[in-house]
Amino acid sequence: MPVADILTLVIDDPDIITHLRKSGLSNETIAKAKIVPADPREMPQDLTHVKGVKFPFFNTKGEVIPGAARIRILHDNSDRKYHQADASGQHVYLPPVLPTSLWRDTKQYIVVTEGEKKALCAAQHGIPCIGLTGVWSWIQR
Repeated sequence: MPVADILTLVIDDPDIITHLRKSGLSNETIAKAKIVPADPREMPQDLTHVKGVKFPFFNTKGEVIPGAARIRILHDNSDRKYHQADASGQHVYLPPVLPTSLWRDTKQYIVVTEGEKKALCAAQHGIPCIGLTGVWSWIQR
């Protein structure tokens, strides 16, 4: 089954697909990154009526880290863009479209950017890149 067909089976919401396309992400990248619509139960209590896109985090072996994900909030009128579970901890985003051997190569340069979508877009264009979550994610409020 072509990747485009697989994507429409997982993400059938045109708002979410449009959002991901604006970030330059291809069907193949979206599928490899296991990006899915957020379950309303994973959203903050005051935003269960709002759409979200879930970005799981991966370890250096390319495996999903259980419980580690950030949700991009799509239609909120507040200044919040992202949500993640309180107990999920902080993680560097390692795009799963890159070969896992990259994380062991001490001679390979790696670009550092802010955010999962930017890291994924760079990686899909062959740029070794990791994504750091926003500055508010690393401090306690």
